[in-house]
Amino acid sequence: MQRARGNASWFNLARMRKPPRLLTLVLGLLIVALAIWRFFSCANTPAKSGETQLPSPLTGRSANAHQMRPGTRPQTSPMPLLSAAAEPDTSAPLGAFEGRVVSSQTNKPIARARLVLENGGAAHETVTDESGAFRFVPPAAGVYTLIRAAADNFMPFAPEWDQSPIAWTARPGRRVAGFVLALDPAAPFEILVKSPDGDPVEGASVHILDGGDGALPPDPSASFLTDKAGIARATVTPGSLVGATHPNFGRGRARVSFGAQATRALTVRLRAKTDSTYAAEPKSLSGRVLDPTGKPLAGAKVVATRDEANRALPGASLHPRGFDISDNDGTFAVENVDDGNYELTASHAEYGAASVKNIPAGSTAITLSLLGGGSIEGTVTNDRGDKVAAFSVIVLRINGPLEREQAAARSFLDADGRYEIEGLAPGSYEVLGAALGLAPSPLVTVTIADPPRAPAVANLVLGRGFRLSGTVVDAKTNNGIAEARIELEGRIAGAGDLPTVVAAVTKEDGTFVVEGVARGVRSLAVTATGHHGRIVSGVSVGDSDPPPLTIQLTPTAPGEEPGVELVGIGAVLTAKDNLLLIGQILPGGGAAEVGLAPGDGVLAIDGVPVTDLGFEGAIDRIRGPEGSTVLLTIRKSGVEGATDLLVPRRRVKG
Repeated sequence: MQRARGNASWFNLARMRKPPRLLTLVLGLLIVALAIWRFFSCANTPAKSGETQLPSPLTGRSANAHQMRPGTRPQTSPMPLLSAAAEPDTSAPLGAFEGRVVSSQTNKPIARARLVLENGGAAHETVTDESGAFRFVPPAAGVYTLIRAAADNFMPFAPEWDQSPIAWTARPGRRVAGFVLALDPAAPFEILVKSPDGDPVEGASVHILDGGDGALPPDPSASFLTDKAGIARATVTPGSLVGATHPNFGRGRARVSFGAQATRALTVRLRAKTDSTYAAEPKSLSGRVLDPTGKPLAGAKVVATRDEANRALPGASLHPRGFDISDNDGTFAVENVDDGNYELTASHAEYGAASVKNIPAGSTAITLSLLGGGSIEGTVTNDRGDKVAAFSVIVLRINGPLEREQAAARSFLDADGRYEIEGLAPGSYEVLGAALGLAPSPLVTVTIADPPRAPAVANLVLGRGFRLSGTVVDAKTNNGIAEARIELEGRIAGAGDLPTVVAAVTKEDGTFVVEGVARGVRSLAVTATGHHGRIVSGVSVGDSDPPPLTIQLTPTAPGEEPGVELVGIGAVLTAKDNLLLIGQILPGGGAAEVGLAPGDGVLAIDGVPVTDLGFEGAIDRIRGPEGSTVLLTIRKSGVEGATDLLVPRRRVKG
């Protein structure tokens, strides 16, 4: 189903209820000693003259009145952090909502941007002035969801109908101000298609296979041909899966990654004509969704994700996800999936999600029976007891000692600091809160009974955040680099690789400031046009602001594709049962040097079991400076027992 465009027809379609996605978090990480995944967007922050911190493009999920329905953001779609303040406003008896719309790349205001907010089935529009500012005074009290924001020459904020991640609660006589929404410029990517030998391929056909979050691209049938230089130009979203075909070669695929997003350039390498990796004809998966009483359920969203025994292996992410919405008789059909086994998840606004695994592509008569839905509610305050007016809440389902499944990720604007997330299946969850400029809350563990009864309560307290500053320079000239992008990896309070980031863009002299950094060992991903990216790990944040950093980026040679430089053991890991499973091994890294291989598992780090450390604790233990070593207890693939290996940390390029 494609997004409808324009006026009355769009608003009618906007009322169609579509439940959000449910996706198991893949902890596929390139140890820096951190994890590397893509950092596509940055966090929202009020814009002030001279500041370099940028708000993030929002992509998202739903708000239904005061209750937020569950869904997930895969790692490739970071959760935006909000910043806003609640103030008395006697001129707004029903409340007011104020903010700005800016460019995600320059932080400059966007005039005449149109924002659409929904309440009770009615759509309301407000337009920004020349300074990019807007003020919305509601016709009635209640909850208003931001369902669309658009401006000329920018990609719209257009979540699936009724699936916005942003909810503002109108409180009489209270104004929520300082909200910032960033839109991405609508600049196309250069997609370079190469032969197996690395030569540009003219006349290759380029398709967008999925939209990055398991969604269909705006036009699934669109095709783009490469020119004599092997380049096609297309507008793609972060995380999109791009495929290329040519009659003389096998098919190729690539995802819009961290480096590609920064440079707006992507390379797809075709395979040999005899390579059948992606040659099989697409298949479908079909069946029926039932409610908890066994009746057919319309409007349930079904997502199909290919099962991978080791999600950290190369190519594991190069299979498109598919989805469909169940019809009035509960039937669904997910089309155009690759061969293999799949996990199917059905979700709905009113019920807990249901999943089935190991379903072969081509299967029919699949039954997905939803569960009774529970909810979690609470308040968010700072460590002084003040209510926080703008915040995000992340809910993780506990699936094992290391594994967490993101069940909900929502952002709230509420002068009373209140939230509620409903439609959660019975089980145990971890809940945390985050807001720009404050340290994230500690994790709160709650249980939803089976069958669900009263809402589980998780009151969240945010702590003090710190300031991280520095300069990005060219490694050859030592001159500051303007408009370099800094992404702060945002794992929060032991919760694993939560998709939350804070970002900044350097000034003309290469300097930057990131506010609201939490305590712990942090890592930065830094990119700039004409340079290789770099992951800077081991940045320690204690009880005060850390000293300024100097970050060197290596310039790319003419015609050289940008890579990512990092210090670590050089392995891609994913959480699996009671260990960290190794996928890809990078040449030149310490993991390769000591003979680690895909399928090996890390049981302990410096003698401490990873199950005791938790995922984030394990990553912190693996981190360290270049030239140092870390002791890993390894279970070799297919071998009984365990082996201790001293693994050096090296500088590698990914």
